[in-house]
Amino acid sequence: MFTIGIIEDDASLRSNYTDFFNLSDVFEVLFNFESVEAFQNSDFDEDLHPVDILLLDIRLPGISGIDAIEQIKKRLKTTAVIMLTALLEKQLLAESFLKGADGFLTKDLTLNQIKNALLNREYEYPVISPEATKMLIAHFVESRSRVELVKAKLTRREFEVVEEISKGFSYKEISKILDISTGTVNQHLKSVYVKLGIKSRAQLAFMLNRS
Repeated sequence: MFTIGIIEDDASLRSNYTDFFNLSDVFEVLFNFESVEAFQNSDFDEDLHPVDILLLDIRLPGISGIDAIEQIKKRLKTTAVIMLTALLEKQLLAESFLKGADGFLTKDLTLNQIKNALLNREYEYPVISPEATKMLIAHFVESRSRVELVKAKLTRREFEVVEEISKGFSYKEISKILDISTGTVNQHLKSVYVKLGIKSRAQLAFMLNRS
């Protein structure tokens, strides 16, 4: 028996999910809320009632599903957070996984398709809809292509600086990692900006598809 929590602002959809899973012989819905805030303000005891899976709508009133992932995982430490969306967008998909989502399903799937996807958790398969899988693969292919394009324009040392910059390190931290002075880091970065025709870290992140 798998336990489920649901956060979905569409009352009809929330009711459909709840009824469907409660009528199945392998799932039990422990709670359903219309917003992240309603869940946060509830007296639900996760220690008394562990939640295996949380179905979390992305576009919610107030705190969005994506913005809530990290705080929800702090409260529901062993719960798999599966995002739900009506509109599949590459940026939302990437952000969800970067924030720590464990799966991504589209609302156009039938209830049985969602059920079967969730059952994949038992066999350690990823919970992700076919369309999202295609988009995620395309995202990483595009990202890899951009990185290779940038790499081809730079010297080895310049690209090493770019890689550390993309990880969020400061000039001082990069100087220690690469064993060069902060002034040299700055010079390399200036050269990078000229070669790539950009003026800021934000533009660099966008070129690498890591913004």
